[in-house]
Amino acid sequence: MKKQVFTVSALAAALTLSTGFHAFADGWVDENGRKAYVYDNGTRAGFGWFKDPATGLQYHLDYDGYAMTGTRVDGFWLDDDGVKHEKTETEIAQENARKQELASRPSPAKEQANATQAAELAKTTGIAASTFRMVYQKEYKALMDLYFIDTFDKLKAMENTSISRSGNDDFQETTYVYNADGKGRLISSSLYKVTSNRNYYYKPYALELNFNRSYLSTAEETELFQEMFRKLVVGALGEHQGGAVYDRCFSEQVGSGASFDHNGTTDSGNSYVLNYQNDTINVQVTCLEKVPEAPAPEESTADQTAEGNEEASAEGASENTAQETAENATQETAENTTQEAAENATQETAENTTQEAAENE
Repeated sequence: MKKQVFTVSALAAALTLSTGFHAFADGWVDENGRKAYVYDNGTRAGFGWFKDPATGLQYHLDYDGYAMTGTRVDGFWLDDDGVKHEKTETEIAQENARKQELASRPSPAKEQANATQAAELAKTTGIAASTFRMVYQKEYKALMDLYFIDTFDKLKAMENTSISRSGNDDFQETTYVYNADGKGRLISSSLYKVTSNRNYYYKPYALELNFNRSYLSTAEETELFQEMFRKLVVGALGEHQGGAVYDRCFSEQVGSGASFDHNGTTDSGNSYVLNYQNDTINVQVTCLEKVPEAPAPEESTADQTAEGNEEASAEGASENTAQETAENATQETAENTTQEAAENATQETAENTTQEAAENE
């Protein structure tokens, strides 16, 4: 029986050697100066962060499963043994500053996302408020889409066939137009997209709005397109400036043959030029291309009151000091006068006494 057991054991050992199978225990193995972690089943730990179950130390393994050494991964230092070291406070501060700097950098994707969000907001407010050209144009195009389509629907309801629409949208500009048949452009809105002044198609202004009110034929058309222009000019300049321009252009004093120019600043800080000539209105908006500086805060009433109290206290203190000085001077003068009088009286008494003594002798 013992002989049979021995024979079986020897056979198993021989099979093990012949198949190349080795029994492992979890741990690190050295392979030509590089170390890898091998499990007891012979498999190796793979790419990424690895925590040694025996020591709790962390390592970062490369794509071949070897521990990386003498380098940084995810900002963490790996020493010559591959052990991960936690970041110092200085390193964390530098890393956060770097992240903020990268986040603040403009990127096409970020700008497009911001512009799309701003355009959705403009649909609600009815105003293009950005001071940056691309975002402003995205906002205003959203308004153009709304107002030109709305006007087209109303023209259809009016069964008006004397006014038609046209337009184009390419890399140079986006232009929407309503034409009065046989006359020309009634109202148009153009966004000029080229931003390089070296380009032939470059225009310094981001938006141009035109309205020829003399092409309106009926009261119904006049009401429709004047309201459309009001929305467009308020959208371009803001509620305050847009309303002021509309009121000036359509006041009773402005008749045919009138002309004027005006330079102004939109509610959000962009600049604009208004030209009115023979019932034709032209508005051009140039973007500021930066965030406008906030005005200095006005001094509050409380601060002014406190400052006034401080000044009053200072004046009162000065008056009191002057009064005290005058009183002290008066008192000192009186004391000196009294003292001098006493000394004179004493001296005179002494002189009289001496004289009487001499006469008696």
